[in-house]
Amino acid sequence: MFKIFKNQFNDVFLKFYFQSYLLMERSLRIRSKNQVTIREMMLINLVDRLKESKNNTLSNIAAYLQVSTPVVSVSVKSLIRKGYLLKQLNLDDNRIFYLELTAKGRAHIQNALAFSERLLKQGMKKLSPFDIAALKKAFLAAEAAVDEENKQLDLEEKENE
Repeated sequence: MFKIFKNQFNDVFLKFYFQSYLLMERSLRIRSKNQVTIREMMLINLVDRLKESKNNTLSNIAAYLQVSTPVVSVSVKSLIRKGYLLKQLNLDDNRIFYLELTAKGRAHIQNALAFSERLLKQGMKKLSPFDIAALKKAFLAAEAAVDEENKQLDLEEKENE
């Protein structure tokens, strides 16, 4: 029974995840004239999330994504050309640049959040309070499992050092 549920859940989750990002990309392209790819959208969101911690350097973002710096550099250069990001020089160390959102990048974040909220509201209208409570419980359990797996991987990583 679990195997059947797991396969169905994986299929539904992955379909939702990828289709929602494709839908968001299409919606932003048509409605906001944003010309960014899914990968670029994720990078813009990551730069926004990391801005408070000042971890938004090219190398830190590459490490966070677990890809090489040149891979991230290609997307960053594209987003700078398109006007979504800019590089800010670290005044204490001229070798370090921080990535920051431009006004266009911040507008993109707002449009993406508004899109996600609209999509969520539409979906929530079709659920009963019981369904919503069950969904919340399922997501909290999944989040706890992800946290536990991350802790385990952290331990294994330390052991391998």
